[in-house]
Amino acid sequence: MNGRPLEGRRIVLTRQASKSRESVAAIEGLGGRAILLPAIEIDRAGVFPDFEAALRRLDSYDFVIITSANTAQALIEALAAAGLPVAGAWRCVAIGRATARSLEAGGIRVDAMPEEAVSEGLAECLGELSGKRVLMPGSDLVRGAAAAEMRSLGAHVDEVVAYRTVAAGLDPEALAEIRRGVDALLFTSPSTLRNFDEMTEGGLRSSPAIVACIGPVTAEAAMALGYEVAFVPADHSMEGLIDSLAEYWRDAGTRAAKGANA
Repeated sequence: MNGRPLEGRRIVLTRQASKSRESVAAIEGLGGRAILLPAIEIDRAGVFPDFEAALRRLDSYDFVIITSANTAQALIEALAAAGLPVAGAWRCVAIGRATARSLEAGGIRVDAMPEEAVSEGLAECLGELSGKRVLMPGSDLVRGAAAAEMRSLGAHVDEVVAYRTVAAGLDPEALAEIRRGVDALLFTSPSTLRNFDEMTEGGLRSSPAIVACIGPVTAEAAMALGYEVAFVPADHSMEGLIDSLAEYWRDAGTRAAKGANA
């Protein structure tokens, strides 16, 4: 049992299908069944003039902060399309291991990565920010808290839209499968959470299913909607989320066994 702690468990994944292949394999390798209900899609096909203009003056920035794998992919594709180099005077900062891996796969060196995938910790990671120029590309739904914090420390921060996050179309079969009963809901961003909640009409807010969130920002959004969050992994990545879920049930099994033998 210890080798397959998710045995028989039904786990819902809400991120886009293209990002879920490895997660499905990990869940199945631990004995679980992954149910995909993608709640968002990423649109990088539009025109993003502020992003394109910022890329043409990249060397005027001290730091380029990439907060997600989706943003990393948008940066890599935009640089290639514009015929621009993947390196320069700017330093690349990645939020989270998955983001760093995506950047490095595209040939972009990661110069710094905060210990935790929390945007508000950037100032501590980057050191003295007074007078520094910072570029923060991201989704049209990007939060402004990290940029506001850095501005308060004297940095000049440009937040630009690099892609759009849109609600995914509803998959009736996956929804029907979820309504038959699930054991865990995994959320990777506030937008996936909100769209999932709309798809399910809030019907799983009081479900007995374990709710796990990739990071504290997503957890805050979940609790604001009325979900009871069981845990946030110390490693704010999809791998960390699944590993923590496995550990959660492994510990539960150990506690049950001790209780039976008491």
